[in-house]
Amino acid sequence: MNFCARAFLRNDVAPLIADETGVLYLGDWDFSGGKIEANTQRVLERAVGRTLQWERLALTETQVREYDLTIIQKYDCRTKTTHPSRSKQKPYRRASGSPTVPRRSSFPAGVANG
Repeated sequence: MNFCARAFLRNDVAPLIADETGVLYLGDWDFSGGKIEANTQRVLERAVGRTLQWERLALTETQVREYDLTIIQKYDCRTKTTHPSRSKQKPYRRASGSPTVPRRSSFPAGVANG
């Protein structure tokens, strides 16, 4: 995560997190997406000084299976390798026109009411 992203999380996002506020996360289901999610959580938890209630809404392993997303191997030009999948049985999957974000009705109570 670059400096601008860390600064945005610390200066703009963290102050919005109240004492009991959790985080609903949307991210890619691949090697880099997992690293980004973990680092985002770490930066925010350090900024607010506590462990956050963290929930990934999309893309989840269940959604990958449910929508039978197309399997691809993802090459990372930064490391010049093809990354392993987050699940040892399945390589990275990318949505191909399939819905991957839960419908509003499946969000936890009080979320996305607008």
